[in-house]
Order: sequence, then structure tokens, then C-alpha cells
Amino acid sequence: ITIEAGTASCLNEPMVLDTHVPNFEHVWYKDGIAIDDEISSIISVTEPAVYTAQIIFSNTCILSDEITVEFLSVPVANSANDLLSCSTNDQASFDLTENNADILGTQNTSDFTITYHASQANAITGFESLVTPYNNVSNPQTIYARIEDNNSGCFATTTFQISISAPTHTATSVDLIGCDFDNYGVIDFNLEDHNATVLNGQDATQFNISYYTSQANAESASNTLPNSYQSSGETVFVRVESVESENCYVTNSFNLIISDNPITNFSTEVAYQVCPNTTNPIFIDAIPENYTLPEVSITWYRDGNVIDGAHDLSLPVLTSGLYEIEVMFNTTGCVGISEQTVIELDTCEFPEGISPGVSPGLNDNFDLSAFNVTELQIFNRNGTLVYSKKNYTNEWYGQTNSGKDLPVGTYFYSVVYEGGAKTKTSWVYINR
Repeated sequence: ITIEAGTASCLNEPMVLDTHVPNFEHVWYKDGIAIDDEISSIISVTEPAVYTAQIIFSNTCILSDEITVEFLSVPVANSANDLLSCSTNDQASFDLTENNADILGTQNTSDFTITYHASQANAITGFESLVTPYNNVSNPQTIYARIEDNNSGCFATTTFQISISAPTHTATSVDLIGCDFDNYGVIDFNLEDHNATVLNGQDATQFNISYYTSQANAESASNTLPNSYQSSGETVFVRVESVESENCYVTNSFNLIISDNPITNFSTEVAYQVCPNTTNPIFIDAIPENYTLPEVSITWYRDGNVIDGAHDLSLPVLTSGLYEIEVMFNTTGCVGISEQTVIELDTCEFPEGISPGVSPGLNDNFDLSAFNVTELQIFNRNGTLVYSKKNYTNEWYGQTNSGKDLPVGTYFYSVVYEGGAKTKTSWVYINR
């Protein structure tokens, strides 16, 4: 029984030798060495060798003959790795061919065919091979692999397990805050910008992230929200799914929150004017409408450029320009910007007269707002004090301290200005 003659079988398929003399004692030899306990007319051999059979008819009548038995070599079914898949349920899809290379080892791919089976019996017969990708029917499940020589038909088998694990990745719940710049109560949320927060340091290339309006939609991955999503505030559900397996996902939820922007005002009663080449600053005082100083961070700008070190509500100003205050809520990051223009006067001189009511809005007040006045006193021609004020700007329109209008005429004043550095006495005329 030889390979050359075409009568050899595969090494893992036993060859049955039969003398057809069942009623007499036999002695079997393998390459000249007696085989223990083989005394019948039939023997099953699994190794190549020269087998000899002695048939003992009597003590004086013994016949013997020999036969050469060869076997075809069988493929090597190398050990395969167990396959692990992630899923939120008891079933997942497995690419069984991932183990082809391990099972082949150094054997030539073109000389062999590998199939996968649900039982050892099917693997031996080559029956009902599994289609890959394959969905498991139990967890874990044993898979039987068959590697067959394309020329001889000889085969070998091996096994490995497929099993499912629960997702190990996470979806972090952090509320997404949007700033209502136009106060409409509805804003566009960029959900994609929230991906990094949801992943919280996990590798973004390994996951697909999508957003939904309900837990059911997140579970079924249906009705996905667009990246730019308009909302007036609600709960949104996020699904973080493994790139390698759509069944390997986790869900969570977070809130879309609309936050106000800081609102800042400036007094309309202050003349924001500076004198040429002044060394005495005026102050722009910001008035908070919906915040307190500890709640915010403040940055000031002049003509679009950041003013270093300016982080308070009050800003000293020596030069003209467009001044902006940028206020940001520390907790939400929402920003509000307000602006105030400061102009430079052609000259800065003390007025010599006022004409309250003559041309309303023009020259109504004794305006010293450019001089940083700390105290003003006004006297009539008899030297009697008729009006006084600390930290004066432009409040005098020709009235007494009690609010009565003074008559037309010349009045004298004494002023302390430039923050107390200078004094001046002169006269001012009231015309009505």
C-alpha cells in the first residue's frame, strides 16, 4: 500500500490489514518487532512500516507474509487564537478568517483550504462549513477548523473559542452649554465639538459617536441628530460605538443648557472726553447688569488691542479711542462685549459761562468733566457760597445747593482739580 501506487491513505486515517483467516492465532510484527496483544486476523495501523503477519495453524505449521504500508502526509493544523468580540448583547459578528494565518503557519496558502465548522464531526467530514462573518449561537462557543490539502484531500483539525465581552469604553456625561448671544432662547449647538468631552481621553479613531433625542433611538442607532442642532434646551443621548463592531457600544445622556451672556452698561451722564496730552486720566466705569465681579473674567481693549493688566470694572484712560470691555462668565464661558468711545477735545479750558435752557442741550451745564475735579465752590458777587460739590463733573446748571435757580449774573468759583494737584479761582456767567 504505497503512495506511488495511489493506494495510500492519509496519515490520520487508519489502514485495516486483514489476513482473512479468522479462526487461527496470529502474531503481528512492525518492522520486525512483535506488536503486543495483536493476535486476531485484523489489525488497524496508523504508522508507515513493514507489517508482518504470522498465522499459527499448529506448532509445526506456521505461515507468514509481509506488506509495506505508506501514508500520505497531512497538513499541520496550528493552534489558533481565541477570538473576542465586544457587544452589549449575547451575540456578535466574528470574522473567523482572522485565524487563517495562524492555522496555516509556514505552509503555503495556495496548497490548502481552511473551513470552519460548528462541530468536530462536521470538521472531519467537511460538512456544513460556517459562513464568515459568523454570529455566535452561544457564549462562549467552540469553533472547529479544518485545513485540507488541495492535492491529496488529507486534512487536520484544530479548535478555538469565540466569546463576547461587555464594552470597556465609556461615554462621559457632561452638560453642553451654549451662549444665547441674541437672546432668542434658541441656539445652534455643535454636537461634534462635544465628542472630545464625551470620550474623555479615549482614542477618537477607535469610536463612532452619534447623538439622539431618546434612549430608544440611541440603542437602535436611528434618527441621528445633525452635528449642528438647534435647541431651546433639552436632554440629549449619546452613543459611543466601537469602529470594529457596531454592537459594541455604550450610551449616556447629558443636557443642552442655554446660558445668558454678561451684560455691561456705561453711564449716559458722563462725558467720555480727554484733554490733549493730559496726564490726568478719566475713568470709564462699567456697570454690571447681570453679574458680580467674582463671577466673571474681564479683558479691556483699545481699538481692538488688549490692554495689559486691565481686569477691573473701572479703567483709567488718557487717550481717545474705542474702548471695549469683554466680560466672560467663569462657569459657562459665555462672553459679552460692550464698547464706549472716548474723544479728545481740541482744547481743555474752563467755561466762562453757561446758558441753561436757552438752547436746550447746548451749554446747559458748567462742564468740568475733563479736569478730574475733587471740589467745586461757587460764590455770588457778595462772596456768599451758593453751591458746592465734591468730586464734581458737570452737575451745576446755575442752581443753589437747595436747587433754586440763581439769577443772571457773574459768579465766582474756586476749584480743586487734577485729583487735588491743582487749584483755580475765576468767574463764570449765567445767562438765561
